[in-house]
Amino acid sequence: MNRVLFFRGLNLGNRRLTNPELASALESCGCGEVRIYQASGNAVVSDTRDEGALQEAVETGLNAALGYEVDTYVREPDELRALLSHPHWGGRKHTGKLQVAMVREAPDASVVAPFATDQDWLAVFGRQVLWWPASSILDTTLDLRTLEKTVGRWTQRTFGTVDRLTRKFLS
Repeated sequence: MNRVLFFRGLNLGNRRLTNPELASALESCGCGEVRIYQASGNAVVSDTRDEGALQEAVETGLNAALGYEVDTYVREPDELRALLSHPHWGGRKHTGKLQVAMVREAPDASVVAPFATDQDWLAVFGRQVLWWPASSILDTTLDLRTLEKTVGRWTQRTFGTVDRLTRKFLS
């Protein structure tokens, strides 16, 4: 069964891991048919373990192999397909890129809503917090650290990255 793995903390600063090195490390964790997408920590694997067991095996294996903590966020293909097909914000658009923050547990939308502004739209879709900034993420006034403390650690990708990964490997 295909599973999508999103990692936090790979290829930051002096940490550099090539796609073949990541694939090898995931195979050592027991994952099959490893396919890496981009160098920012995205993989599609074949694995029949339940989600919690897969996450634990990958985190433990990567932490041991790399010598540093790598948070792993497991997603099912149908979860990503649903995210991509949902008409977020009813067709309204910002010029910034829609961001997807993957969290471990689905947050309560009522704790996310107070962070939203006219410039930074926020929504919860399952275990994802969607953030659509009016322009560049570098120009935001959104307090991302406090939001992350509120909903839990996350790893963030653009909606476009999730879409391209899904189309390439899960069609």
